[in-house]
Amino acid sequence: MFLFSPPERPTEEARAAHGHRVFALGREAVRGVSIELDGATVRVSRVGPSGWAIDDKPAHGVAADAVEELVSTLVKLRALDVFRSADGATFGLDPPRGRVDVEGERGGRLALLIGEHTADGGAFFARRSGDPRVLKLGAGLESSLARLLHARRLLDAPADSR
Repeated sequence: MFLFSPPERPTEEARAAHGHRVFALGREAVRGVSIELDGATVRVSRVGPSGWAIDDKPAHGVAADAVEELVSTLVKLRALDVFRSADGATFGLDPPRGRVDVEGERGGRLALLIGEHTADGGAFFARRSGDPRVLKLGAGLESSLARLLHARRLLDAPADSR
């Protein structure tokens, strides 16, 4: 018989909650997301309480799922590491290879500049607009961005080629 309970092991979700939060927004507060990445652009905007539009076209099916995944990823996003560096070029931020702008419910915009990948390719560097710190972010965000860009291309494709 134990006189005390053994310590609980942290869940995967609890372990992922460590690190600097990148965007201080709740899921419902996100009104839009604009993405520029490696020459591709897309604009997502909230339509009604639970719908989304991608470049002014209603998002449904795979496209709606891609938007939901991206928004969920953005509001939960935490930095793996943080560096203080005035030299953005070392991290691929001068100039950046991409940008993510998140629009909040009160019209405010939060910008994230996207830099180069780490040497092992498992993460990349980023910087919030107006913040001198460089963030190291996991590749999961980039995967969500790529999925949304792919969904955008599907919206433009003829129905018989999807």
